[in-house]
Amino acid sequence: MSLVSKYVEQRKAKGAANGTINRELGLLTRLFTLALENRQLTQVPVVRKLKEPPPRQGFFEHTQFEAVRRLLPLDLQVAVTVAYTLGWRTQSEVLTLRHHCLDLEAETLRLDPGTTKNDDGRLVYLTPELKTLLSTQSERVKALERKLKRIIPWLFPHLPGGAPGGNRTPDPRLRRTRPSTLRCRLLQAIHARRLRFASPELG
Repeated sequence: MSLVSKYVEQRKAKGAANGTINRELGLLTRLFTLALENRQLTQVPVVRKLKEPPPRQGFFEHTQFEAVRRLLPLDLQVAVTVAYTLGWRTQSEVLTLRHHCLDLEAETLRLDPGTTKNDDGRLVYLTPELKTLLSTQSERVKALERKLKRIIPWLFPHLPGGAPGGNRTPDPRLRRTRPSTLRCRLLQAIHARRLRFASPELG
């Protein structure tokens, strides 16, 4: 077994997805090519990539999104609207938003550097709908602060659990569910919306 094949098997054993491994193999192939161009290798080894699942298909129309959103609790309605409108990731970018990221006076919402997939920060201007929803959500959190008599840094606080010291765990109401459920369909719609942002040809 070649060293590359051993590497692939080790990554699989650690639970890495085929797509992730293929990205890593692509980088390895590029390194081999550079080594060949600089006469450090006499030939480039053959690196065979793994089979990846087909790309997801299908998009929610806005009317379908609204129909499903109405079935969610109020705070989650706000969260999924942010994700759907801005194309942000629900679990890692929206539900982890802190209160200081929202500026209602400037009508902006930001992601701090280091909190996104590529570690770059983002700043977006709110749509009228988002400004209204986030203003209401902000007041809801402030009311909760008064009730609990403590500062809550999160825009979408997770109250049933949460680790000591202010750490936050993902909201269990948005965990993966069966594909037949409406909530899972909504999360798929949000993912599809992100694909539209990432791929202009899909717009």
